[in-house]
Amino acid sequence: MIKPFSLHKLIHEHEFVPQALIAEPLDELVKRFGSEIEKGSDDFDTYVGAGGLLDERVPFALMHYGGHPKGTSTIYLPFEYNDVENIMKIIYLIVSELKIPDAYIKWQRKDGVNFKDS
Repeated sequence: MIKPFSLHKLIHEHEFVPQALIAEPLDELVKRFGSEIEKGSDDFDTYVGAGGLLDERVPFALMHYGGHPKGTSTIYLPFEYNDVENIMKIIYLIVSELKIPDAYIKWQRKDGVNFKDS
């Protein structure tokens, strides 16, 4: 189960790393777990996003940076999640909860560092 959580608070508490690129707009995904879109900027770019907790214990962020392709969202997990097998289980649970079709997953951590073309 996904519970909404303040993105700004999560970003303040964790360093996030991209784990999956989804070919679906952020606003569509955020509606599915009742969160709200927050805006901000960091050293990389401006962004919009939403924070969540998976099973009330795993923090994650859904974000879209200004320089990323339109109509996409990225799932981020805290830096301390670094075991690829565990990351993939978490991504699977998030994707399942948000009812994201497999075909919409354009890249995920197990694919390595190169994003697929959309």
